[in-house]
Amino acid sequence: DYTNVEVNRSCDASAASLGELPRESADVVAAYFVLEHLPNPREFFRLSADVLRRDGLLIVEVPNLYIYPLDPAGLVWWEHTSHFSPPSLASVAGAQGLSVRALSYHLCSRPFGFAAALVKTGTPPGTRRRPEFSMGQCECLLATACIQGAARMIEQYHEQIDEVRAQIRNVCKR
Repeated sequence: DYTNVEVNRSCDASAASLGELPRESADVVAAYFVLEHLPNPREFFRLSADVLRRDGLLIVEVPNLYIYPLDPAGLVWWEHTSHFSPPSLASVAGAQGLSVRALSYHLCSRPFGFAAALVKTGTPPGTRRRPEFSMGQCECLLATACIQGAARMIEQYHEQIDEVRAQIRNVCKR
């Protein structure tokens, strides 16, 4: 089963806000390139933590602030009111009871963003606690995401070479 939340009332949706959903009613909440449009992303993280069951998963994709100098696509859109790097997303989400478990550049649907999987920690929002996402862990996740992204680019490059070789062979056979 799924519930579609959409703030645009002209769209068909089950709810207009996460706040309309019952507490601890979802195993997964997903938001793809939504957070950067929200004036208060902390509220989104708090509501997501409320809606998620214990160990529930929040999956988000956002433009990557670190990529802006190379690809300003995430910055040029005037409707983007919030900007994230992996550590800043982890910090804001962590304060609302969510912890980053995985980051990816190559699994993101747009080349100027990153995807993050966050899990509900069970710690009430606003509770002071030791950060679960240290700079060392952040660096490890970022480095892994960079290596995986580069490896995928190399795979795509080799696939393109193989396609061109096959096309050349086909032309030579004629």
